Amino acid sequence: MKNVIAFAFLFIVLATTAYSLEIKSTQKGGNWDNPTTWENSTIPSPADTVVIIGKVDIKSNTISNNITINEGAELNISGRLFVNQSIKIEGRLFIAKEALLKVIIDLKRTDKSRIDNEGIIEIGE
Repeated sequence: MKNVIAFAFLFIVLATTAYSLEIKSTQKGGNWDNPTTWENSTIPSPADTVVIIGKVDIKSNTISNNITINEGAELNISGRLFVNQSIKIEGRLFIAKEALLKVIIDLKRTDKSRIDNEGIIEIGE
């Protein structure tokens, strides 16, 4: 099973790096799966680079290429978030009990960032 998951991640990384948009949340934020959470009402695809500038909640299985949580912004994970490349934390990241953050390449944070982890963080394949 682990080999299947690893292969799926590798496939997603290779398939999604060819075409990527930068998608920004609105200042108001909201649920990741809701179009009103995002500028131009565009829900991010697995290939996109995401910039969080408000408060965004992930309650289901979600995939992103890269994520930046800006200073003053917040990302709350109560589901599972798979990041194909890297996540940069300048604001707040909260991972709820039984939630998962899986980052393939790198997790970076600034001195002003805050991580509250009650779940699982995995870095690497």
